Amino acid sequence: AVAGGGSFVGSQITGVQDYGLEVGGPVLKDRLWLWGSYGRDQIDLLTVSNFPDKTTLEDINGKLNWQIIPSNALTGFYLRGDKRKFGRSAAINRPPPTTVDQKGPTALYKIEDNQVISSNLVVDAFYSYLDEGFQLVPEGGLNAQTLQDSNAIWQNSFIAQYFKRPQHQLLGSVNYFFNTGQLGHEIKGGGSYRNTAIG
Repeated sequence: AVAGGGSFVGSQITGVQDYGLEVGGPVLKDRLWLWGSYGRDQIDLLTVSNFPDKTTLEDINGKLNWQIIPSNALTGFYLRGDKRKFGRSAAINRPPPTTVDQKGPTALYKIEDNQVISSNLVVDAFYSYLDEGFQLVPEGGLNAQTLQDSNAIWQNSFIAQYFKRPQHQLLGSVNYFFNTGQLGHEIKGGGSYRNTAIG
């Protein structure tokens, strides 16, 4: 209940869709494997101010495993996730032209190599690049004049924002295994580098 004895109804779901596909398996026996998947969700709402709010979530994944030689394995991975939201920030003082459409996507690329040098020594290295930039674009367009009327309600359009968030990461590690009597030991060393820009 709310002040004054009335009842409050929040955003209402008007539709939900969820589907996907996944496939994978060996390409070359004991040497090369591939896997991929696709998924999509659609969530449609009607906000408390009776404005539409639609969200689409879309994901694509791919993975490759390659046993180059018996002692060396290479892995590649790709992920693309996109969130598209139409009518974000709808409110009593933000009618549809002043809402924003959110778009991505976020993409991740990763490659990893594993080398077994001996039964006691294993070396790993990987590099990844993550691009998680997104944009908020007003439904009223970029050329409309933004203004607030005498009732404090925004009209015509609203702010546009663009974000870039690239990340680079490099990591390497060395694992050494040995025994002293009946006890097994592992010594692990390594280092990493990460570059993250905010903009």
